[in-house]
Amino acid sequence: MVFKNDKPVATDKLLTSQQDLLANNQQLQASYTLDHYGFVATTPADANGKHRNVTLVAQSESPTTATDEPKIYSIDIGSGEVIAVAKQAGNGKSSGLSAINGVSVGAATVPVLDCASLPLCIIEAYAYSTGATNSYARGSVMWSGAGAGGSTFYGVESGVFADQSFGTPTLTTKWSTASTFVNLIANNTNTYYTLHIRRLDV
Repeated sequence: MVFKNDKPVATDKLLTSQQDLLANNQQLQASYTLDHYGFVATTPADANGKHRNVTLVAQSESPTTATDEPKIYSIDIGSGEVIAVAKQAGNGKSSGLSAINGVSVGAATVPVLDCASLPLCIIEAYAYSTGATNSYARGSVMWSGAGAGGSTFYGVESGVFADQSFGTPTLTTKWSTASTFVNLIANNTNTYYTLHIRRLDV
């Protein structure tokens, strides 16, 4: 069913346009209920017209923002990851609203995020392992942004940017960088990780 925004026309008679009007109303209800409770919803109480959720279509570029109008949108940052972000008013910078979460099963080095196509960004990373010895690692790193002359991770010492690690023994779980990748070094089974992009210059 397709909404007909050119119906009815001034010369239409009701007998002719009734089916178009009915179809348009049905399409309005169908489209509106993608993210809202319907126009005639009664459950839960007072739900009529309220949001159930907000669905954001993945974009490849950041929208512009007016001086007094910040925006929330989603963007494809590569590596198969799409995140929701908020952009400052006045065409400012963006901050991630949703995180990149996952779990590494078994001891392995996992490339969690490829920054090759990303602009300057600041990333916070967290990981917790639940193997024979539990450990927790947290760190932050800045990527200088893709561009001519190469790109660089800052805040990295000997490839490792986990600034705190707890467990016995310590540093059995690490965050590191290699080439363009942010890597999780999981030395235990069942290592749960989260990446937050705190700044994204798009």
